[in-house]
Amino acid sequence: MTRGEAISFHYVVDTGATSLKELVLDLGDGQQQVSASASGSFTHAYSCTQALCNYRAELKAINKLGTANVASALSSVIVSVVSRRD
Repeated sequence: MTRGEAISFHYVVDTGATSLKELVLDLGDGQQQVSASASGSFTHAYSCTQALCNYRAELKAINKLGTANVASALSSVIVSVVSRRD
């Protein structure tokens, strides 16, 4: 994707028998977005001052007991941003 272009992250979380407290999407660039819904989406635009920037976006689900999911390949993604496309 190119710098400034919006990207959407869609999610569905099954918390099992314990209710969801919050979902935190760490966007990998110092910003986070938070939701109390077990499904939905987040939209974000990354900035990149280099030819190529890579960010790891990671979703964390926290239940009412304060327990978070274990990080895995299913809860994170690498986002590559280029300053421009030729």
